[in-house]
Amino acid sequence: MGDNGFTILELLVVGAVIILLSIISFPFLDRVRESLELERSANLLSAEIGRTRELAISVKEIQVGSEVVIPQGYGIKFEVISPKDYQILVFADCNGDKDYTFGSLCDGKSELLKSFKLSSKVYLESLFPDNPLTVVFYPPDPVLYVNQETQKEAQIVISTKRFNIKRKITIQPTGLIEIQR
Repeated sequence: MGDNGFTILELLVVGAVIILLSIISFPFLDRVRESLELERSANLLSAEIGRTRELAISVKEIQVGSEVVIPQGYGIKFEVISPKDYQILVFADCNGDKDYTFGSLCDGKSELLKSFKLSSKVYLESLFPDNPLTVVFYPPDPVLYVNQETQKEAQIVISTKRFNIKRKITIQPTGLIEIQR
């Protein structure tokens, strides 16, 4: 650099270094972004399972027209339809079968309370003990039923689509929810 500022060569070198650093860092940023999406989805899933458990503990009533119905329990059903397609359903178990049955009614209203998807970059990879996996909580403890039976635990593995980063969500018989790397 002389007394009058930077030379054109110095500016070109600085520009080339900036471009080179950008090219090197972009793939890393994509992986970090996808990892954050996975963490967000794991936390969302954990929160929804926790809310379902809380509905059962509080013996939450649901309004059906002008009547109030108290379901026997509340559950969440996970189903992997194809490798990258799945559904997650939160339901009130009004008929006591410890499962969500399409079209089943709570005094004329659907058992289905809500359905949701995780981030578009995340999918359900596997379910333990089976696919579909139904987790139902019955008051007052709550008692945990997995696929209509009392079970030691249930596990849901979620994964990112591009980098195959995984998280395992485990539901213990006590209702404790763990997210593991």
